[in-house]
Amino acid sequence: NKMTFITNITFMILNNSVMIIQWIILYALKDNVGGYTFKQVLLLWGIAAGTYGVAHFFFKKAFSLSETINNGKLDSFLVQPKNVLLSAITTDVDVSAIGDLIYAYIMLFLFGCTIEKFLLFTMFIITGGLMLTAIAVILGSLSFWFNKTDVLADTTNRLMTNFATYPDGIFKGIVKVLFYTIIPLEFVNYIPIRLI
Repeated sequence: NKMTFITNITFMILNNSVMIIQWIILYALKDNVGGYTFKQVLLLWGIAAGTYGVAHFFFKKAFSLSETINNGKLDSFLVQPKNVLLSAITTDVDVSAIGDLIYAYIMLFLFGCTIEKFLLFTMFIITGGLMLTAIAVILGSLSFWFNKTDVLADTTNRLMTNFATYPDGIFKGIVKVLFYTIIPLEFVNYIPIRLI
């Protein structure tokens, strides 16, 4: 259905855009938040949306791998002469993730786009999307050994998405350590922003 397809994409772009309003209000009061200017926050949102879009468009099922394992749906992939993991995580597509990808590039253009920035940005959202997917697979795979790990996987995936939209300068101490280790948001979002 073309109308549903276009509506999903459009509403995802609008949903992401509404969140920028809080930053417009905040930057009307302050020039700098956590070491970021308003344009850098636009880039932050662009990378966060882009990595989310890549991960959820190409590897949507990685984020519900626990459910696939717990409900015995993995068996159908085991009998196929293909890579089991790749088949299991690429069997579904989140159409609204296209809206995230479009929004990501809109944010890049608002930040200021050159060919070099465009190429770096594209590389970073692809590698970031692969990292988000890898973390989702690791967390989802815990279901082989433990019960109810779907709650842990879902919570951690949501935390990564939510934390990724805030400047890293506002996080201190143990949270900062977590962003370099267990929840590698520094590598997914913050280091790419510094490089761009």
